[in-house]
Amino acid sequence: MNILICGFIGGGNCGDEAICDRLIAAIRERGDAVTILSLSPVESEALHGIPALPRRSPAVLKAIWRCDLLILGGGTLLQTQTSRRSAVCYLSLAALAAAMGRPWVLIGGIDPLSGGVCRYAKAILPTAQAFFLRDWDSLRRARDLAPTVPRFYLPDSALLPLGKGVDDREKPRFPYVVICPKAGVRGKTVAPVVRSAKRRGLRLVFLAMSREDEGICAAQSAKFGGVFVSVMSTHTPAAHRVKAETILPDLPPHSAHRYFCALPCEIACRLIEGAEEVYSARLHGLIFAKKAGVRAHILPDGTGQWKFVGI
Repeated sequence: MNILICGFIGGGNCGDEAICDRLIAAIRERGDAVTILSLSPVESEALHGIPALPRRSPAVLKAIWRCDLLILGGGTLLQTQTSRRSAVCYLSLAALAAAMGRPWVLIGGIDPLSGGVCRYAKAILPTAQAFFLRDWDSLRRARDLAPTVPRFYLPDSALLPLGKGVDDREKPRFPYVVICPKAGVRGKTVAPVVRSAKRRGLRLVFLAMSREDEGICAAQSAKFGGVFVSVMSTHTPAAHRVKAETILPDLPPHSAHRYFCALPCEIACRLIEGAEEVYSARLHGLIFAKKAGVRAHILPDGTGQWKFVGI
């Protein structure tokens, strides 16, 4: 089969790249060919090692026509919290596939939709072959939007194992906590975490799970002290880019700002797996911790959707 994947790929978000990476691996295990539609095709080809096409290109029409299956996913693509245009874009790709007689499926999640986007979704979603959704609220919304389409619960694909395990030599040689903040996480929220870590003799690793988190990670690592790691920084000077196998043991003990460019899924998972605890405002910081069996806490970002609890 020739499978085409479209999600928030090439957008500088480690969680979305992890989802894509694990989907690609599962498809390849079946012996199928896979192509991705990306916001940054050059970056995506370098990260995932497969052909990538720009999402805004006439080539998309040809790719959909030639594919045997279109996969939309696997994050929460259908949402209007950040932008209505995003949901409309993905629904339009599904409409194109349906018009061309190509089967398509949705993997990930569905947030509450309203107004014109909700009406558009009700018109397009019934053309899907199936929904594979990672939470029960999404399953309920899918039932309301397209009651005749089969629905299945499918945990986030980032929980699937990476191709390579973590060698003890590849872990940092010091005890530490990982903090994954994002916009909206205030210093007074992080301060108790810092005090607790320092009382226990743990160092701080501020991990930017998305390029848009680099600013707040840099600011908080400078304020509280610690190591700042950015796994999605494609503009890092070549001299500072290192492989995941050599980065972790050599994190300097007193560096406040340190940029690295490596395979984002591997390096983030390895950093989190070696941590004593994880505090994250990013969903996939929590998912990677769950995957590694590391105690994790939600770091509230002021939106009201998070509560500070242990998982």
